[in-house]
Amino acid sequence: MKRLSQLNLKVWFIYVLLAFPMFYFAYKFGVLLQGYKDAESYLKLYENLSSPEVESPFNMRLISASIIHFMDQLGLMYNTECSIDAYPQFDKSLFFNNIFLNFFCISLTSFSLFKIFSKLGFNTLFAFLSGVLYLLGFGTLFYLMMPGPDALSVLIFTWIVYFYIQKSYWLIPLFGMLILQREYYFLSFMVIALMDFIKHRNKYFFYVFLINIAGFLIYFALRKTVFHTIHWSHQTSPE
Repeated sequence: MKRLSQLNLKVWFIYVLLAFPMFYFAYKFGVLLQGYKDAESYLKLYENLSSPEVESPFNMRLISASIIHFMDQLGLMYNTECSIDAYPQFDKSLFFNNIFLNFFCISLTSFSLFKIFSKLGFNTLFAFLSGVLYLLGFGTLFYLMMPGPDALSVLIFTWIVYFYIQKSYWLIPLFGMLILQREYYFLSFMVIALMDFIKHRNKYFFYVFLINIAGFLIYFALRKTVFHTIHWSHQTSPE
């Protein structure tokens, strides 16, 4: 057990080392505010978690936003000259904390993939390379490391997969988090769980299918009521 714990710690540390250059590059040079307009909404949301300028569904991504807001309140900041300095309308500290959280989530997602593939019976090298492939992927560098909630969303999704392959109901609170983090994963797991149920006829997969329907309906109801804004309302309208 001690040897396994040491291996896990070493593997995660390697992922941290591999992800750090991306983190530093994204913080110093990676401003996508012109090509990634969503980032503007998220950076406004982090300020007080309830800015009226933030439209739905961006105003619902509150799990990662709350963590970033709390990190900022703690005063976490590495102050150096960055590209974000050219955009004084945005809080540089919030930008840093978003990138730092993404860095942590990406390294932890790589480690989670390592654990999943190890659980599935793959050898240590193959399991390790699965995490490396994710970490060095195009989408990770140019999207997940940049401002936004998706690095944490992918991490939550990975943990759900981890419990799903073990047929564990510990995935239920994780699905609950997705309601206020990233809703489209419900649609993904609806398809996955339904296909597994059709193939294996195991009630667990059917229950997961129902959990996803319930989660998406709760999300839909909240978006149409508590978090409703006019902008993007066509996304939830049948017209």
